[in-house]
Amino acid sequence: MTSDYGMFEKCFTRGLRLVSERASVWAEIVWRLGYLQLERELSPESWKVVSEAVGVGDATESDIRSAHGAFSFEQSGSSGVSTYVSSEGRWLFIDFDGKREDGLGYVKRPLTRVRNVRTPTERFDEGVRFTPWGQQFVR
Repeated sequence: MTSDYGMFEKCFTRGLRLVSERASVWAEIVWRLGYLQLERELSPESWKVVSEAVGVGDATESDIRSAHGAFSFEQSGSSGVSTYVSSEGRWLFIDFDGKREDGLGYVKRPLTRVRNVRTPTERFDEGVRFTPWGQQFVR
């Protein structure tokens, strides 16, 4: 499995386009190259609190913003991806899903729910944590 899609495909069920997740990979790369300006950086202590709290249970984008403040970077779109970045360059990617629980359509941001969170680790699949809602997407 190659490309930015290959590793995500290894973790998720088939049939998802995973556009937001793939965009998150490129966001970090272009930031490290100096082409992406972040809205804000968190202190290492704040990043640790956020990274331990987000993705443990089901939450909406609105819940996370209320608890932890504005994101460092976010990609617009119906599902979208948002990130918190520490001043040390550690990224926490939060991927949202707009699918309604009853399966009848989609909700719009900020009511989308967290599907998974990802932190960079040595082994890609060890850095992906699925929420209870996101478990339906696990391979």
